[in-house]
Amino acid sequence: METLEASRLRVGTRVGVADLVRRNDLNGHEAVVVLLAADRVGVRILQTDEAVRVRPENLVHLPNIYERLEENTDLLQMVVHRLDVPSLCNARAANRLWHSLCRSELATKSVRALYEYERQQPDADSTALMRRAYDCDDFGTGAADWFANSDAPRTVRPAGMRFRVGDAFFHAQTGAFGVVLGWDDRRKAPLRSWGQLRPERLYAVHYSVWEVPDPSIEPAVEGSSRYIIEDNMLSLAQIWSGHLPENALAYSAASRTYHAYAHAVEAWDLPSEFSRDPEIAAEEQERLEAFRQQYSLNELWWHALPENLWRRSELAAFNGFLQRELFTREESRGRGFMPGAALCARYPADGPFWGQ
Repeated sequence: METLEASRLRVGTRVGVADLVRRNDLNGHEAVVVLLAADRVGVRILQTDEAVRVRPENLVHLPNIYERLEENTDLLQMVVHRLDVPSLCNARAANRLWHSLCRSELATKSVRALYEYERQQPDADSTALMRRAYDCDDFGTGAADWFANSDAPRTVRPAGMRFRVGDAFFHAQTGAFGVVLGWDDRRKAPLRSWGQLRPERLYAVHYSVWEVPDPSIEPAVEGSSRYIIEDNMLSLAQIWSGHLPENALAYSAASRTYHAYAHAVEAWDLPSEFSRDPEIAAEEQERLEAFRQQYSLNELWWHALPENLWRRSELAAFNGFLQRELFTREESRGRGFMPGAALCARYPADGPFWGQ
């Protein structure tokens, strides 16, 4: 190995110990420099954590990770190939010899991976990055594919995606409510329609929905199609747990739907919280589970309650928009929106649609 000159030694330098006579048991061990003196160097042996003083000529150079990898080109290429975008950028900046190799590997990474890394940099130009992503990543394939209109089957659901085709939802800000007609794993729309889209939402799941304004907040108008992200959507389960839209009033559709569900639960004498007595709590849990199994969230929405409970429930007042707006869009089985054969073929990853 290469013998180190004293001028090249720095505190923290990793070295190897060699050619010691009195302490030949330390020869071949790795150490780190902790002290520089006139004619001696203080080092700490990594294996035993022992501190000793040796002459500079008894220290040899140890190749760092970059130098060791560069000795084996195949190994170096394998390591670089497994690095993610942030690691590649850091390695390219840290080592001049790796610059070309890392740059070549970055050229193979997806536009999305590069975009997600670059948009988080302090001096990032989000507008330019979004435009580059639009030009390079097949966002504008054509009008036939925009707004979840593509006929290509969606065979894989993005991780954490909460809504399926046919699910009812409330808008988290406006209180409008509607139903999911389709989805894309990222935004697919003409660039002119992006508006003030936030950079972190470019690759978020987008839903095509049919939405009707809350008549208690603004005058009722005809329903309309929209293209929104999941952050703006509340599920029925969230509404029934008390998570209401930002501007929900006491008489809003979301609030009344929440209270209607609460009345249904009350009619079954179900607990709002379980008893502290283990035996009583177990009975309450069993009764609640039986209620959930017999009347699923979607079934309650489509007024599948016993007649005596349905009369006491206000849920019937809120499926009227489905009867008015959606029966002509897809098949109706008498219980609200049911995805037809075309949508079932387009979104097979959504699994069996309830009621079919």
